[in-house]
Amino acid sequence: MYDKSLSIFSPEGTLSQVEYALEAVKHGGLSIGVTGCKCIILAAERKAVPKLQDQRTIRKINKIDKHISMAFAGIVADSRSLSDYARLESQSFRYSLDTTPTVDYIAKQVAFRKQDYTQRSGVRPFGLSCLIAGFDEGSEVPKLYMTDPSGQVTMWKSAAIGKNADKVIGLLENGYKENMTQEQCLLLAIESMLQYVEAGSKNMEIAIMTPGQVMQVLPDEMVDKLIKDIEEKKKAEEKK
Repeated sequence: MYDKSLSIFSPEGTLSQVEYALEAVKHGGLSIGVTGCKCIILAAERKAVPKLQDQRTIRKINKIDKHISMAFAGIVADSRSLSDYARLESQSFRYSLDTTPTVDYIAKQVAFRKQDYTQRSGVRPFGLSCLIAGFDEGSEVPKLYMTDPSGQVTMWKSAAIGKNADKVIGLLENGYKENMTQEQCLLLAIESMLQYVEAGSKNMEIAIMTPGQVMQVLPDEMVDKLIKDIEEKKKAEEKK
């Protein structure tokens, strides 16, 4: 019975439905977040879509507010629900307090929503993990938060979620340095993605965030150029 209920612990002390949701995340497309000096890079794996489908209808990196963005790994339909909820919370905060919500506030509200769905009847846990990134108003300090299906929220300097996330985090730990430039962060994110994602803009979505600016999604042509430069650099190093 405990493997079908949200409110009954298993003999190991876990909620089986939450464990199943975590498995859904592990089978989702890879997403990476890297913070640097006054910049945040979000990179996400794109799944192959039918030739006649409009790719713009499936985004792995979504804008929550002008200063906050969210990438995810897991069930796409769940991400739409949570993205809309986060946007509503952000606008409600602005309307009620006449000020801009902090990244920390939005991350915690998303986490509270997820945790709420682990203890109510008639619902199931959200089958996705999120990377919530942005800059607080008037601040140049990048903030990156991760939330998982259980409702846990943690702050990171660099993080990965989805398929092969554990291995990618190892790569990020080796390559990350304090106060990296935007170019260094971009290269680290793309190089980490290329280890487990097929090269090409059709398989990768990349966004850049800077203080006081709306998230910028890189055009496919620029992504292809960056990937080509990285591959040529690797070939040159191999020849040496």
